[in-house]
Amino acid sequence: MGAGPSVSDDNKARVSGEVVSVDPSTGMIEIQNDQGMVSRFTIEGSGRDRLNQVKKGDQVDLVIVFQAVDVLPQVSQQDRSTQQPSG
Repeated sequence: MGAGPSVSDDNKARVSGEVVSVDPSTGMIEIQNDQGMVSRFTIEGSGRDRLNQVKKGDQVDLVIVFQAVDVLPQVSQQDRSTQQPSG
């Protein structure tokens, strides 16, 4: 496995639950947690290859790595109230 960006535990999260649906061709997986909430994810990188080994009903732990892709300035409440609706 090649070296990738450094990832600390602060940049990771885990979602555990039952696979509701999985589509290896698109990289999509839906997982239902113990509270019944269903979350949908698009898997990229080496994890996508593992989707062929997962099927509906499997119990899984999905490790999510957060990566910043953009930094945007915050808009204050005052700025929001003065913005004109578009369209």
